[in-house]
Amino acid sequence: MKKLYLLLPILFLIYWGCEGTTKCKDCTKLFDTQFSITELDSIVQDLENYHSTGSVYYENWNEFMNHNFDNPELGINQTDEVCTKYGFMVSVDPISSREEKEDIWYSNGFNDSDSLFDGSDTTIFILGTMYYECQ
Repeated sequence: MKKLYLLLPILFLIYWGCEGTTKCKDCTKLFDTQFSITELDSIVQDLENYHSTGSVYYENWNEFMNHNFDNPELGINQTDEVCTKYGFMVSVDPISSREEKEDIWYSNGFNDSDSLFDGSDTTIFILGTMYYECQ
């Protein structure tokens, strides 16, 4: 009987660790910039569009956003429910990953996570910042 009393708490901890609890938030992808849409259109029209088969340059800001911000995740100003499951068997926290993600986009079309952009060109300036707001 004593062994059963010792075994029950261990089984409960294993069950709790595997089951855990789930926390969900609605996360919206946003882009913060100091430029107007007209100014952004003008800036990206000088950038090469590697995604297009017809045009060498982006036509406008909307085309740039569609090719660079929508892949592979959520589009700008769109909301998605993100859930994190807590328990000692879980090692990934998608909510924190979204809340901590922030990409600075530059006038050459690269962001700070691109390995091709080293930041040494002083003529390149910041277009804005892509981030998630979770509630």
